[in-house]
Amino acid sequence: MTLNTNILLTTLIKIIKTSTGILITIFISRFFGNDILGKFLFGDKLIIVITAISSLFSRNFLIKKSSLISNDIKSIAINYIMYNFLLFIIIFLVLIALVFSLEDIISLKLNSTEIILFLFCTFFFIINYVISALKIGKKKVIIGEFYDKTLFNILFALILVFSFFIKFNSFFIVAISYLIASLLSTLIILFKERISYSISKSYFNFKKEFIDSKYFYMTSCINFIYSNIDFFILSFFIDLKTLAVYGVCTRISNLLSFIQGSIRSIISNPLANLFKQNKLNEMQDLIVKVSRIIILIVLVTSVIIFFGGKLILGLWNFDDIDAYYILLIVSFGQLINFIFGNTGQILNMCDLEKLNFKLNFIFLFCYSILLLILIPKYGIFGAAVLNASNYTLLNVFKSYIVFDKLKIKSFSLIGKNYVN
Repeated sequence: MTLNTNILLTTLIKIIKTSTGILITIFISRFFGNDILGKFLFGDKLIIVITAISSLFSRNFLIKKSSLISNDIKSIAINYIMYNFLLFIIIFLVLIALVFSLEDIISLKLNSTEIILFLFCTFFFIINYVISALKIGKKKVIIGEFYDKTLFNILFALILVFSFFIKFNSFFIVAISYLIASLLSTLIILFKERISYSISKSYFNFKKEFIDSKYFYMTSCINFIYSNIDFFILSFFIDLKTLAVYGVCTRISNLLSFIQGSIRSIISNPLANLFKQNKLNEMQDLIVKVSRIIILIVLVTSVIIFFGGKLILGLWNFDDIDAYYILLIVSFGQLINFIFGNTGQILNMCDLEKLNFKLNFIFLFCYSILLLILIPKYGIFGAAVLNASNYTLLNVFKSYIVFDKLKIKSFSLIGKNYVN
């Protein structure tokens, strides 16, 4: 398939994933209430962050690794999963201890039972995460993206609707439905791929793999914390309904980041191979093709959000003007992130993952301090403005680094053979 066809089909999978996720939040808002929606968004974001921290071998590392080896993923997937599982057990026990010890000290949006239910889902997501990344590395991008929470979202939506029609409409039922959907999606993927459960040490050198992946892992953790820390800090200062407004606005704007994710999945394998062969001009030509697709998506999305934002937010009964302005602000940050977002992937695939980690860490530290200062005074408006400005500064700075180190423009619409 051509680049455009690959991106189109992978983006379609991402749209299915995102649209089902958005429909789930609309359903919960309409039939369970926005308080329950706020709790659900808190639990969902908690799982995203814990999955990233528990995934010792990050998505980018697995994509790059599997694209450069000849082994079938069936032979190595279970080994990656098992090492991730060992780390998850440690993190799980630590978190449970913290939840029970801090429950009476700090105001959490979920109680200890609800947090434990969501944490159990994390292991199933880790399995899906590993297999998805390995499939993408083997150029099975469409299947890999389908495994990455798209299948889960479809199952979760069906189970949630079923539970509502049999008159179960509490948050506990939402959490149970989430757990069942994560289990079923994992079982389907394992059955489909016929993953072997025998661990073969000949395929896997833990010490070497860990050393090779450490910066990928740390960058992955920081990226997921980066994307969600504003939500978690807000949760200590605002009520559940206001938290739901911010969560929905960021989720709508994140539609662009999901599309960007499909583009990254497509170009990751070619970037790693072209860099390995020192074909920098070909890398730049690939980026130009991708940039032309990006600008079309940005223009269409900008028009939809600007003119249809109020109508979209009405689906959640968020009819006040404040929600619309929050959506516009966070969407601006995601538009910039979408345009220049391939910079991080270029750094990762071109053996500059250590530098990428350092940049992300510095920006995350500054971002966190500013959030703690501004959120108590300005609430969701302070969080939204910081979110947009921080994404803008980070991506512009990374674009400069990519050009400085590789003489490649991370976003360009015209020309060929720029590289000196």
